[in-house]
Amino acid sequence: MELQNFTPGKVLIYSSTGELWNGFKSALSGNAENIVVVDDIAQAKEHIASGKYMFLITDLTIYDPDARDLMHWANSKSPQLNTLFAGQSKHPRVDTEVWKMYDDHIFHHEGQGVDNLTVPLSMILHPRSSLQWARNVVSEIHRTQSQQSKGEVRTVLLIGATGTAKFSIAQIAHFQSDRRCMPFVFVNCKNPNPSDNRTWTQAKRGDFIRNVNNIMASAHKGTLYFHNIDCLEMDAQLELANILRSLDSEKQLIPGIIICSTRNNLEEQVKNGKCSSNLFSAINNIVMRVPSLSDYKDEIDELATELLRKYCVSVNKPERILSRSACDSIKNFIWGHNIRELFGVLKHADAMTDEGKPLTEADLRLAYKIESDDDSNREALVRKALRKAGGVVSNAAAELGISRKTLYSWLKIFKINPKIYK
Repeated sequence: MELQNFTPGKVLIYSSTGELWNGFKSALSGNAENIVVVDDIAQAKEHIASGKYMFLITDLTIYDPDARDLMHWANSKSPQLNTLFAGQSKHPRVDTEVWKMYDDHIFHHEGQGVDNLTVPLSMILHPRSSLQWARNVVSEIHRTQSQQSKGEVRTVLLIGATGTAKFSIAQIAHFQSDRRCMPFVFVNCKNPNPSDNRTWTQAKRGDFIRNVNNIMASAHKGTLYFHNIDCLEMDAQLELANILRSLDSEKQLIPGIIICSTRNNLEEQVKNGKCSSNLFSAINNIVMRVPSLSDYKDEIDELATELLRKYCVSVNKPERILSRSACDSIKNFIWGHNIRELFGVLKHADAMTDEGKPLTEADLRLAYKIESDDDSNREALVRKALRKAGGVVSNAAAELGISRKTLYSWLKIFKINPKIYK
């Protein structure tokens, strides 16, 4: 930044880290006495109210609600003040190449897609968040990146219950890495019409191998994300395991990192014959776990408030808040599909109601509430989850977004034998 023709007048810098002030030092040309740096919004407002400043600069971006509110307040109090957001956006707007598996055992290119949850979630995930859920996710991302940087391991196993935003978190980790300018490729391994009776011919096997190698080349030096990796048919799992084990960066165009996600316990899946032990061995190098909302029930309403606020910022809409009744309703709801379900409810409520007004319990239109005494409704949900999971308790717990220990306690209370659903 060149300040050789710096205009006389006092400059107020609202700096969250001090980096912006350090960047100015070499370019001030003797004007340091005109610069005041603060890291507290209340102090910034006191300085602005004095009317002594010509410029207000922040090292944050317009995506930061506090910085944006400060700028709006400053413009209303001192119309002559020149304001500038000098921060570089760290929020990903990643267009993702999408591939899906079909009946011919081949992944087909579906074009590009954008996950609307990624940007607002990235604005919540920072180490200083007041949300323990967010801090724990950030800690997992940093731990995983640290492990990956220490060696040549290219695979990460990402584990989380249904709806825990594994895809979005993978995108955020990609954007925060040195691969941020390279491709992010999403591969959905779940076949909409699975079958256990298909025969893999040698020709089909060769087609699958070429197909996967081409996808890997498209993610060269970037991130390749296999969603629901254990949903691949067993033959496909075996071939993919062989491919992953034979990667050679000097002879092939391959991704910088390969992330394989699952909502299941793969060790149990291997024992049950639903996951190849070869594939499990190939991808079980670095493991990252995404927490469920059920483990942070006391702060779900605060998370919902932040998620709604950040979503409005991400789509350039007036910010909204949740009424007390809406917050209570959110806390009493079992979010079986976790934060993705919560985000869907908030986004739909925002779209269906007038802008600016607080969202109420009625606006959320939650299908059911799980009050402390609402045992009949809870029992119905448990039975539904067990039926869908084929009686596998760990999968049913993942479907409900709760721990196996909690589900076992409910099974005891309701006298449910999970074996009858197998």
